[in-house]
Amino acid sequence: MFGRSKSLIGLDVGSNAIKLIELEDGNSGYILKNIGYKELPRDVISEGSIVDMAEIVNSINELVKDRKINNSNAAIALKGNAVIAKRVHIPGVESSLLEEEFRYQAQQFIQMDIEDVNIDYSIVQSNPESNMTDVILAVARKDLISSMVSVISGSKLKIKVVDLEVFALSNCFEACFGAMPGVNAIVNLGHSSSLIVFVKDGFYEFSREISIGGKGCIETIQKKLGITYDDAKTMMMDNEAVEFNEDLQRAISDFNTQISYEIKHSLDLFYTNSRFATSKIFICGGLTKLFDLKGAINRTTDIEVNEFNPFSNIDITGVADFELLTTNPYLFNTSLGLALRKVNDR
Repeated sequence: MFGRSKSLIGLDVGSNAIKLIELEDGNSGYILKNIGYKELPRDVISEGSIVDMAEIVNSINELVKDRKINNSNAAIALKGNAVIAKRVHIPGVESSLLEEEFRYQAQQFIQMDIEDVNIDYSIVQSNPESNMTDVILAVARKDLISSMVSVISGSKLKIKVVDLEVFALSNCFEACFGAMPGVNAIVNLGHSSSLIVFVKDGFYEFSREISIGGKGCIETIQKKLGITYDDAKTMMMDNEAVEFNEDLQRAISDFNTQISYEIKHSLDLFYTNSRFATSKIFICGGLTKLFDLKGAINRTTDIEVNEFNPFSNIDITGVADFELLTTNPYLFNTSLGLALRKVNDR
């Protein structure tokens, strides 16, 4: 209860790479103390399931050793179809009955056996006049939690906070922009899939995963140009090469069209269910700098699209690996959101 709460390593274990962030408190805000990135071999994580636990453990340990990290406390994020976050409005009930009520509410929207999941919640606000409580429910499959805990336990880090990716992204957004008014969509462009998080007036509102990401772009290029997967992966982010290769441009354009319409569909779905129009889109993740993707999303949705730099309010002057930081800062939004947590957080 007393004393300064300890900082955490923000550890984002993705299907393509492991990202790591360590922050420290400064006099005028957060200071970036450590940053790490290590790409994983293909299919170490497949469709959200860990296939090669030893490879992930070794990669985490190598990152910790390489970055000379002494802090062993970590925050991790659960992600994919095995997790659900939903904002619900429930009638006021006695505090002793809250757990039962949240369990009942969760059963209404999850398509899993209630005994197979863990349920947590956060009360956003209560309205005494209407006797309603605004709550965010978090549901995660027990086997997903177990596998992630087993992986981290095999490394040199200790799990102190288990979060959801949607909340880590929301925390990062708040750190950068505060309680920005209106509805804003965070689009985290991942490797196997992409995640869209809607934030309203600074609070998480809704999220949706779309099953398309960087892997789909690589495979489109590979098929169109008749090249290997690794060559397509290298060419994908070489915008200078793309400008002088019409076949490569067409392949990326096809992908951009596909993912842009998926994003638009998600925005339309959110509007249909909530009647809230999206004001701005903020993109992050490995595809943020993909040739003309930002423009394609803007043209398809007719909404302003911004790059979501997670370090916009972070002091980065003393970081050792400045090249890693500046090459693609948009890889670290989830890990930075996790690093903002503290050991004693709920």
